[in-house]
Amino acid sequence: MKFSYSQFPGLNSESVYRPSIPIFFKYQSYFIYTEGIIDSGADYTILPLELAGELHLELDPSTKTKFIGAGKNPFVVYPSSVKIKHMIRQSGFRNLEWESKVYFAESQPAILLGHHGFLDHFRVTLDGRKREVEITT
Repeated sequence: MKFSYSQFPGLNSESVYRPSIPIFFKYQSYFIYTEGIIDSGADYTILPLELAGELHLELDPSTKTKFIGAGKNPFVVYPSSVKIKHMIRQSGFRNLEWESKVYFAESQPAILLGHHGFLDHFRVTLDGRKREVEITT
């Protein structure tokens, strides 16, 4: 499967391009269709805290912990107590489906697809020149 990088506003009216893919997250009968940024610097898959509510997941406040992000900035996360179904679809290809536990972060607007929960399931090639992501099993 190949996907084009997504365009985002950058500094001084310049655009930046990020390796992102369309992805579904599902728990029981609740699902979210969104876009996730492939982040080779992220150890785990991290979703915004608000998405736990949309998936009707109950998070245990006693499991709250801190991760250290880029620039050594700490942020608060809550681990999912159950595995969340992930799915990538693209016309002409069979769906890629797997389950993994994720982390929900306070003050995190982007979905980061990290090593545990995403990159450890696939071979992912980032082609910055073509601004393309290729995912193979």
